[in-house]
Amino acid sequence: MNRNLIRLAVCVLIGFVALGQVKVVTLKNGQKIKGEVTKTANGYQVRTQSGAVVTFTSEQVLSVADVVTPEQEYKQRLERINPQNAEHRYVLARWAFRQGLLQEARLQLRAALKINADYEQASLLLRQVNARIEQQQSEKSRPTEGAGPGPSKPRDKPITGLKPEWLVSQEDLYRIRLEEMDRSSNRPEQVVIELRNDVINRFVRSMRGRQEFKEPQAEEKFKGLPRVRQVSYILDKVDPYNIAIKDDIIIKSDPRFMVAFRSRVWPIVARHCATAHCHGGDKPKGGLKLFNIPGKNPKVDYTNFLILDMFATSGKKMLNRDHRELSLLLQYGLPPEQSQFDHPEKITPPFRDRKSQNYRRVLEWINSLSGPLHPDYRTTYIM
Repeated sequence: MNRNLIRLAVCVLIGFVALGQVKVVTLKNGQKIKGEVTKTANGYQVRTQSGAVVTFTSEQVLSVADVVTPEQEYKQRLERINPQNAEHRYVLARWAFRQGLLQEARLQLRAALKINADYEQASLLLRQVNARIEQQQSEKSRPTEGAGPGPSKPRDKPITGLKPEWLVSQEDLYRIRLEEMDRSSNRPEQVVIELRNDVINRFVRSMRGRQEFKEPQAEEKFKGLPRVRQVSYILDKVDPYNIAIKDDIIIKSDPRFMVAFRSRVWPIVARHCATAHCHGGDKPKGGLKLFNIPGKNPKVDYTNFLILDMFATSGKKMLNRDHRELSLLLQYGLPPEQSQFDHPEKITPPFRDRKSQNYRRVLEWINSLSGPLHPDYRTTYIM
């Protein structure tokens, strides 16, 4: 009887997993997708919050985890650290800061500095945390929009049919701009850059006596560089996990990749793919949902870019940075007899052949993206 009960319980559990549980799938490129996850023979299928269904091979997936709040995960991580180890405290604080848990981050950094008062990285991050807390308190104390004399600040108009959680946040938008900005010396980006929390001097202090900063006058030379050159140098030299530095570099205008996406690539996608009866309809089609909204809206533009960047099916990527011409955005747009991967449905191909102007435009844009190693956008957006 006990064996029969065990068998029954196992069958129920397997059936529950097969039907799909709400989990977070983390890809090896750093992106996270939340939805009903079903294990398949070759990987995972995810039905997202917007109703889109996307598939990933096991090789693309780093982890599949239950949905937990940042506060819950903080408690789990806190239980796993050695409280007497300053570095453990610092790493937890850095994670908490990235999740927006500022009070928790401050608590861990103060504890780390009690253990090791000379822990420079902890001191620098604590300054950033305190600055963010003060900024939030200052914003809360400001009069609400429209109160008092003077014109009220215009708010973003709500977009009909779109839930705010379906779009990237403003901070995510800044992070994507930063990682996709062209930093090559022969074509420096002409973008508007805002630096927060004395980031230049913080970086200089962290580099003193190291690498090029061993040379005389190195600090003065660095501070005399154009801002875009300073930012490029920082991104090349800074610890990739030093989010306190990266998050204080704000790219306020669109880099070239987004200018080209909006003017040269999206019109093709909107006309042929993101129509109401295809991937731009209320319900996702083929696991892909895009937002075809009239007018210019940066959050919509960056969300559409991120969705295309994240989308994959049966191991094939919509934007393939390893083998650019194998991107589904190109392959699905070719006539069947010329493509390596056929579109799942019969469509009118947007490209006549590989020599057509639109094909070359899209390929040129894909070639302009960072890679082949996919950048870590560090976004909080979950598709």
